[in-house]
Amino acid sequence: MYTYSNAIKEKRYLKQIQVKREEMIQLGKRYGLTNDKTIFCSQELDELLNEYQKFQQSKDRSMKPVVIRGASFIIYKNKKLSNKRVVKYNVLKAI
Repeated sequence: MYTYSNAIKEKRYLKQIQVKREEMIQLGKRYGLTNDKTIFCSQELDELLNEYQKFQQSKDRSMKPVVIRGASFIIYKNKKLSNKRVVKYNVLKAI
């Protein structure tokens, strides 16, 4: 189930990722893309992204699956000049 604490955790991950990405861009502009500082920051960003992906997967697994059950019913219509006409409707219902 998606809870309030999961929402807060997700916002924290996204904020950390945004801050780390901006830091990496600034380091890349200042020192170059192959500098050790930029590469180290890029690796930290990768770790954050991996953690966030694991969090998303665990959140998805904890969600209750939706079961779809089929139901049908028949409506009889009367036409003025003809006999009864049968119309069958199928309905999908989430339970």
